[in-house]
Amino acid sequence: MKTHDHKNGLFMRTLIKNISLSFWICLVWTCGCEMADDADNANDSGFPERDLDTASSLPYSMPSSFSCSSNVCTWTSEPINISGASEVLISADARGDQYGQFESSDYLKLRYSVDGGSWTTFFSHTDDLAPRTVTKSISNTGGNTIRIRITAKTSASNESYKVNGLSVKSPTTDPACLVVDPYPSKLQNPETLNAAQGKLRFVARDGNTLTAYTHRSASFDAKTGKIVFIMHGAGRNASSYLDAWRKYVEQAGAFAIAPEFPTSLYPDSEDYNLGVGTAGTPSGSTYDPSEWRNPNDTTHSEIEHLFEAVRKALGNATCRYAIYGHSAGGQFVHRLVTFRPDARFSRAVAANSGWYTLPSTGGGRDSNFYMPYGLQGAPPDATRLEKMFGRDLVVLLGEDDVVRDDDFRTTRQADAQGLNRFERGNFYFSMAKKEASAAGVAFRWTLDTVPGVAHSNSGMAGAAAKYLFAP
Repeated sequence: MKTHDHKNGLFMRTLIKNISLSFWICLVWTCGCEMADDADNANDSGFPERDLDTASSLPYSMPSSFSCSSNVCTWTSEPINISGASEVLISADARGDQYGQFESSDYLKLRYSVDGGSWTTFFSHTDDLAPRTVTKSISNTGGNTIRIRITAKTSASNESYKVNGLSVKSPTTDPACLVVDPYPSKLQNPETLNAAQGKLRFVARDGNTLTAYTHRSASFDAKTGKIVFIMHGAGRNASSYLDAWRKYVEQAGAFAIAPEFPTSLYPDSEDYNLGVGTAGTPSGSTYDPSEWRNPNDTTHSEIEHLFEAVRKALGNATCRYAIYGHSAGGQFVHRLVTFRPDARFSRAVAANSGWYTLPSTGGGRDSNFYMPYGLQGAPPDATRLEKMFGRDLVVLLGEDDVVRDDDFRTTRQADAQGLNRFERGNFYFSMAKKEASAAGVAFRWTLDTVPGVAHSNSGMAGAAAKYLFAP
């Protein structure tokens, strides 16, 4: 108020009214109105705020409007996840009701804090406030969470600062940062994640207790470091597979995980690399829903579940992982891309796969394209090809991988893809490129070959590492 009547009776009635109103406002202010003697000092020195452990995701909207009359009020948001966003935009509509009634001691302030650091003021106003939109763009260079704080002070009940429509968003947010896997693996010994070389035990979605071998680079940053998965072949030898990768992981400052799917639990190769069926591998030209697992229950989805659990245990803020597989592991990887194209991998490398699930139905009548050799008989998905071809998949082939060894599949449908692994990989890539062109969708896959290398994980690792650890 600009003027006051100080007659005793009126003064006392006004004082009691204002005190009662202040109490009532704080009683009903569900967003967290709080009293403080000095709001500036309170904000900067740890003024009490809501103790919420769960961060909200972008885009964020304030759950209700902020309004403060005859009081000092503070509202503080829960932490908001901004990992993966290079730019954060805060926007809000602010105004002061009863224009012409505010004093210079009345104020409205908006602040933000990144990762629990000091509060930065991005809007501060005293006295009358005409309606306006307040915006603030923040460059994010590694921050994981942001909190927003609104503080206001008015001296009378007919003065009210209001903030509506507060939002926090980012035009550059990686969609993977908005995903929370609903079934994170249960880690039995998470302390092993701190070791340079570990043996992690975890309970998979199917209830099996599995082992994953790990390598943590001495220069790995738990908060921002890269997480990669190494998928073994038909030998189910995850430990020796990882051994061939340790030097590359160390040089890259990364954290590598090599989960093992043992034959004691997954007897056939398809139980591992084609684990989409409820009772063996779905086959034939007709889709039968009863033959297919829920997407979250496939072996490929175990990578999503394990990634969720490990990144949480490490306190890692990265939103994506990279994945490599060789031989049967290459089959696992290309089928991850096929049946979980929404998975959170940044890049997938499928090396020297023995045979493929071709990205085509073959017109519906060619048995060379019936499941599991092609997509005829797979769950209908009109956007599957667009999603698959839009992902970053590298088909990596050893130029000398031409021997039809004991593990090589020799069925008629497999031989239609080529007579050796090198031929089949080239056929798979060329067909994918052709299908993408016919569908008119973007094609982000890469084909690369490695001279002088046959069917060897260690021989392919060096070439694959250049892809796996690239930005």
